Amino acid sequence: MPGTLKNVKAATVILCAIAVSSVQAQTPPSFEVASVRPSGPNEHITCGQFVPGDRLNIAGCRLVNIIGLAYSIRVFQIMDVPKWVTDGDGARFNIQAKASASVDGDQLRLMLRSLLAERFRLLSHREEREIPVYALIGIPGKQPTPAADNGKPRGSGYIQWVDDGWLRGRNVFLSSFAQAMDVGGRPMVDKTNIASAVDFDLRWCPDEKTDGEYPSIFTAVQEQMGLKLEPQKSPIEVLVIDHVEHPTEN
Repeated sequence: MPGTLKNVKAATVILCAIAVSSVQAQTPPSFEVASVRPSGPNEHITCGQFVPGDRLNIAGCRLVNIIGLAYSIRVFQIMDVPKWVTDGDGARFNIQAKASASVDGDQLRLMLRSLLAERFRLLSHREEREIPVYALIGIPGKQPTPAADNGKPRGSGYIQWVDDGWLRGRNVFLSSFAQAMDVGGRPMVDKTNIASAVDFDLRWCPDEKTDGEYPSIFTAVQEQMGLKLEPQKSPIEVLVIDHVEHPTEN
């Protein structure tokens, strides 16, 4: 019996140690130091700059964009957001933060989530909702321009915003193109079933006036890429804001 009691005590100690270790492992990383303050109306806007190593610099950025940066999600996927969170004229913030050691971008994003939870009391959850989208679909007999063969893996190229209303892609998949775009506040979803990489220079009139040098985005996609945009509804993963407050003082 004494030996049995000793074994029970030892097992209890081991289980407690495992529990403590598990809690420590689940503790989200946080910045060593961080400053959060409202930005002035004339401050330069830098919405999310992860400095390689250990720093985060954000200037003049709407909170909705900061949340998108932290969760690697686009603004249209953030739901149930209070107006002040998206306000472009008022609630913009500057954040300077430093980690205690050199970390990668994924770790910096986790630290930014911790900062949002602590300073803005942000609570959120992910779910799937059916929302209005523009489906990118193929046109019989037409194809976008195949990517030039430069010896690099298919889809390993880049997408670049050359100017407002001018998007350039080299050696990219159409799914990446769709992820880079939204049309009239609606996300674009790739439904072309085209698996090959493409090259494109897409130019359109961004303010929806079609009497200028470039056409509407709908005409541009059809004439310049051989594809079509069709309004649909589609299930999309979204981030739902359950609670958020104005930030606490530094």
